[in-house]
Amino acid sequence: MTTCERAQYRVNQKLRYATDMQVHGVVQKVETVAQAYARGFGDCEEFALCYRHELIQQGVAPERIKIVYCAVVDQGAHAICVVDDIISICCYLPNSVRPLSRRPDLIPHPKVGYFLAYRGTTEEELVDSISRNRAVAAGF
Repeated sequence: MTTCERAQYRVNQKLRYATDMQVHGVVQKVETVAQAYARGFGDCEEFALCYRHELIQQGVAPERIKIVYCAVVDQGAHAICVVDDIISICCYLPNSVRPLSRRPDLIPHPKVGYFLAYRGTTEEELVDSISRNRAVAAGF
């Protein structure tokens, strides 16, 4: 099992997918890793933040990890955890730990035409960046 697969396994054992509307009664609310783990539910942003957390716990340097905003074909906006730019993608969707080139279901966000990376090096900065929708071109 790869580092990314271990991170995905650990997170998927602790969280179940639920929309912010189902959990909080609002369209968008971003929680920290501790809050998501305590609640046991999260949407793609919480999953991505938790994958990042688990990867760091396993020794992956934070600067190698990005939280990226994209879209899933025929489903809409989506956040994923990316290691080493396009090498490994972690998200809650099945069979998701693989290179971006092998993820035809993920496309650049349709409103901007490219992948976006949320700004921040700490969990707190990333939560703020996601909450305020502050992202820059991901570079791939």
